[in-house]
Order: sequence, then structure tokens, then C-alpha cells
Amino acid sequence: MSTAPDHTAAHADTGMSGRSEELLNGILRYIRLHGVEQFSLATVADFLGTSSRMLIYHLGSRDEILIKATSLRRMTTSAFLRERPVTGLAESARRMWEHYLNNLWEMQLFFFVSTRAFAQPVAYARFARDSRDVWMEYLTDGCAKDGINYESAVPVAGLCLAGLRGLFLDLLLTGDRERAESSFIVLVEQLESARVSRFKNPEYPVNENGSISTAARRS
Repeated sequence: MSTAPDHTAAHADTGMSGRSEELLNGILRYIRLHGVEQFSLATVADFLGTSSRMLIYHLGSRDEILIKATSLRRMTTSAFLRERPVTGLAESARRMWEHYLNNLWEMQLFFFVSTRAFAQPVAYARFARDSRDVWMEYLTDGCAKDGINYESAVPVAGLCLAGLRGLFLDLLLTGDRERAESSFIVLVEQLESARVSRFKNPEYPVNENGSISTAARRS
């Protein structure tokens, strides 16, 4: 389990109450140290010096807590990766890769929670949608920097996201970091080639911070 320093805390406006966010950050610390496979309301409550009843009162059931914790971490990680402007899709992918490579527990948590969506698709519909949309927006913004037109940027960003997640899943299952890193290099080479491909000539405006404008996303 990775114990790399946490550089992402307090980088996002979560809209949660102070106590709820405090508890979720404590839960994330527990998962980071002990792994999501050890998660239970009783063990986490003991770790935080509170009770299972208080966790349920503030955050809901065990499944709801894991969804909220994963979502909070995704928000703070996304905000952290966006702090510095990117030059293109390849750099956006590298930032995601380097962050999660040093924080594999985050990907393990994501995959752990994601498996529940197969059994309860309705209950996990928002989680599934948000876990896609946040990173699609981030990667599509990278496409905009490369001058890839919006119509093509969506599938290109989707392919990049699927590739990254596939590599992390393989790494978590096999522990073969060398193979994962070699495959990532090939992925980046393919992303770099998109900069001079038929996808050029942007058809959407870009904000000063490099993100695609709201109007473009609605088109």
C-alpha cells in the first residue's frame, strides 16, 4: 500500500459540512494507511475516536460512506492536478499517471467501489457518471491545448482515460510496474501523435485558463 505524501488536501470546494468533510478526510487517511479491504464502520470509528452511530448520522451507510470518500478524493485530486496549466493531452495524462502511481491506494479504492456498481447500477449511477465526467473534462481540456477539434476530443480523451485505468488495474492485479510503465510510454507516444493528426483545427473556444468554455461543452 502506497504511503506517498498527501499533497491534495484542501484544494477543492466540496460543498460539504465541515464535520462531514473532516470525517471523510479521516476515513481517507485510514484507507491510505490500512487499505480499503480493512474498512468497516467499527474499525474506522475506533481510528477516528468516534462511534459507528456518529458516522452513520453524518455520512450514511457503509456503501454511502465509501462513495462519498471516493468522490471527495477525486475532487481534491482533480483540483490539485489543475493547479498548473497543462500544455496538452500528453502532459495531462502524465500528471494523472504520476499522481496515481504514487498513490495507488486511490485507484484501489476507486476500483473497489466501482465493482459495487455492477450489483447496484441505480444506486451507483451518479458515482459512475461523475467518475467519468470529471476526468473526461480534464483530459478534453488537454485536447483543446493540442488543437484537437471538439468532436474528436471526446473519443480521444475517452480512449486516454480507458487506457490509464486499464494500466492501473493491471498494475494492481499483477504488481508488474515495469510493464505498466512501458505501456504508458507507448500510450503517451500515441497521444503525442494526435497533435499532428487529422484531428487538428479546433472548433470550440478555450478559456484563459485552458479549459473548454461552458458554451462549447453544451454544443
